[in-house]
Amino acid sequence: MKTTTQRLVIAVGSLVSFACVAFVAKINDQGDFRRWHYDNPPPSVSDNVFNRETKAIRFSFAEEAFSESSRAQELNAIRSAFGQWEAVPHSIIDFEEGPLVPNAFDINPGDGTNIVKWVRNSTLVNGGKSDISGRLGSAFTLFFADGRMAAADIVLNGVEHDWFSDPATPKPEAHFIEGTVIHELGHVLGLDHTPLGAGTMFARDGSGVGFQSGLSSDEISFAQSVYGDENARRSLGSIEGTVQASGQGILGAGLFLETPSGHLVAGTVSIEATAGNSQGFYQFLGVPPGDYFIRAQPLDASSASRTLVKGRDVSFSRFNQAEVNFTATEPLPVSVIQGQQTRVDLTLNLTPPTFRIDRIRQFTDSPTGIRSGNAAITLTQGDQDKTIGVFGTTLPITDVELLITGDGLTLGPTEVTTQFFSNLPHLFRTVSVSSDATPGLRSFIVRRGADRAYASGFIEIRALEPDDNFDGLSDNFQRLHFAPFTSPEAAPTADPDEDGRTNAEEAQMGSSPIVPTESSIPNSELSIQQVSLNASGATISFESLAGISYQLFTRDHVTDSPWVPIGDPVTGNGSLQSITDASAEADIRFYELRASASR
Repeated sequence: MKTTTQRLVIAVGSLVSFACVAFVAKINDQGDFRRWHYDNPPPSVSDNVFNRETKAIRFSFAEEAFSESSRAQELNAIRSAFGQWEAVPHSIIDFEEGPLVPNAFDINPGDGTNIVKWVRNSTLVNGGKSDISGRLGSAFTLFFADGRMAAADIVLNGVEHDWFSDPATPKPEAHFIEGTVIHELGHVLGLDHTPLGAGTMFARDGSGVGFQSGLSSDEISFAQSVYGDENARRSLGSIEGTVQASGQGILGAGLFLETPSGHLVAGTVSIEATAGNSQGFYQFLGVPPGDYFIRAQPLDASSASRTLVKGRDVSFSRFNQAEVNFTATEPLPVSVIQGQQTRVDLTLNLTPPTFRIDRIRQFTDSPTGIRSGNAAITLTQGDQDKTIGVFGTTLPITDVELLITGDGLTLGPTEVTTQFFSNLPHLFRTVSVSSDATPGLRSFIVRRGADRAYASGFIEIRALEPDDNFDGLSDNFQRLHFAPFTSPEAAPTADPDEDGRTNAEEAQMGSSPIVPTESSIPNSELSIQQVSLNASGATISFESLAGISYQLFTRDHVTDSPWVPIGDPVTGNGSLQSITDASAEADIRFYELRASASR
């Protein structure tokens, strides 16, 4: 009889705090992705870890959370993080929640229960064998030698760090629960760290909401290629190739894919030799069809004291010896075709770069305050006259320009100073972001003549109305009314208050989706008394109640067009009132009057 054995391995992925479309996936020696096999989980994995009937990874949360006063909100923040990974379009990623467990549960991926918990008294976990000191959180995963995941735990550091759950009211110097859990779930699903500065899987994050709130295009590419459904595989393309110098494959070169307008789509790193692939191999998977540019740039030396991204930041075990002494390549055009793979090989010039960016100017509460750090910055659509910039020990201070990639930006002139941080060269300029600027990741570029230095993806443009759960409804509206905001009750087509209007319609009319509109108006019957049409438009008259808010809507067809609001809501005064639709003409038009009490 032939006997087969399977080897289990434990791994740890972490997120640390900073002081002052492709991706990097975990792989085995054969080049296989370390991932959950939703269609074929290992027989030894219990249903409490992976539910075979529902095809979902099962997690339990420690019941005490971080703080007794905000326990419910903190647990919902965790649920929101899970919900965002589940919501990636054309992905089979699915989680389910098991019963709450006592906080005494230790981190132990081999105990048959996946958990998320805080430690609040000691940073020693996993039976005292692991110390998470200095980290925001860690993911402990158990997997077989063939790459199939077997179990996972997530621990958050409540000993050294403070936490908050509401992005609308961040606590100073505290960390956003949702962002950290999203990051750690990336490790649970099989991701390593990314070289993209504002990617969700970047190795560092600061206090406040930060850039790790919401998945970047890099993580979406991972979800749709490694866990994608048939539609994803059909609709996307890929790029692969090698990075070489003098005929030898190069380990640890940073590879970046961006649109012609300078929006970062994905970032990865050339890998060590595996079965079937030579040293210097790279892949961009899950790329939407279209035209792009690809370029290679060096990461920072492991021995350097001031850096943005070292190889060890991406993966200590794999890229600590990354080749860093080469010149960034010129961007090469590449076209991605639906359902096809495109080959692009890059050749490097092993000449050390003339200069590097090693710090980013961080925002401060004081308009005159200057602070540098090695984490990305976030701008929001509509931001005006923000000063952003970079620092670098070797940066030039003459005949130099600081560029910021992407559309929708109005930039002031490049300014240079050496008056901060022991005469460290500092390049900066003001930026205003248009209200329709494309959300996503951008780069800093320092240019002098033919020389370039990049801080790739170290700027994130956030949407004024974000949609991190990909459902077409503003997260701001959903977060205001639902916890977690990713719950089924928060969906655009849901009607949780059963008043006949969906959440999307409630958002449009500015009413609450969890309080029935009609029931909040005592003893009232909405009725339009008269509609008259003249040269000024259509005037709709109705009996009003004092203090009640009335909004008139119109549409051109009985059922096949959306209700569009006319003007602003009108507050009733207890008498006959009128609203005029100045756009009305002699054709047929339908009206609806909606009322709601002040809340």
